[in-house]
Amino acid sequence: MANYSEFYEARQILSQILKEDLIGPVDEYECLSEIPSQYYVMGKLYPQNSISEVLDEVNNSILENEIDTYDASISLSNQYSPSSIGVTVMFKAGVEAFSISGSYAFYKPVEQEETDKKSKKILWYREPYKFNEIFSFSNNKTVSLSSGLQLQVYVHSTLSNGEKIVTIALINTNKSNNDIKVISRHCAFQPVLRVSSIDNSEIFSNVNVQKSITNDDELLELEMLYSDVNCYAQGHGCSVTWDMKHFSPHWVSSTFIPSFNLLQMKAADFKGVITDLGGPSANMWRMGGRDRSRCAKCS
Repeated sequence: MANYSEFYEARQILSQILKEDLIGPVDEYECLSEIPSQYYVMGKLYPQNSISEVLDEVNNSILENEIDTYDASISLSNQYSPSSIGVTVMFKAGVEAFSISGSYAFYKPVEQEETDKKSKKILWYREPYKFNEIFSFSNNKTVSLSSGLQLQVYVHSTLSNGEKIVTIALINTNKSNNDIKVISRHCAFQPVLRVSSIDNSEIFSNVNVQKSITNDDELLELEMLYSDVNCYAQGHGCSVTWDMKHFSPHWVSSTFIPSFNLLQMKAADFKGVITDLGGPSANMWRMGGRDRSRCAKCS
């Protein structure tokens, strides 16, 4: 069997280069000579515009309807300069608490004199942050993080079988004016939002529980072809990925560059036996009917 390990390694290297170039960071404590909001083009939670009305709703602690707060928070992920990301999951019945962890970074501007001492330049130093919080359905729904970020949890509904549909949002509550340097100083970079169980157990259910409402033959055929494909999360202002090592994932995480490991194949190497199934049990090589004269009529 052909060895494609070097191709997989090359693909991994290219993926990492893209991530470092578009999102960052190249180094955990890197120093940039350019304004970071212009240097990186993806994976940013911008500060809220101080004149924005929708953002005031997110910080309003006396809203009468919790759905209003959810709508305001998620709407921040759909703006041209998004201020939030979110992940919607479905927890299995009986789950009472779960863990939310992740990371993000801010870039701090520091003035330094040039060698000629006649001018100054601004260098931007990366300040990384990490968090790990335990949420319970019985109490905390909001947690304030360092440097103006906030975690918010919304329980949409509990199904008849006890499963809960929940959205977790990471919000940048900082505000700024239209000055590019002020925006960059209060912008959160490389945010990651990860949801997992407390005891490494299986707590997620498939979110694809909707019933078919179409009679289109092509759409019904596609639904049949992908009926065994499970989806364990949906992203807001980001994509999602989850644990692929277990049949039911132990964690779900946000991502800005989703990927899928597609195995290489080479048709010329196929000899009619699928060895990784334990033998020729799935062999269709030169398959034909008992009465070859009937087969000849169709050829």
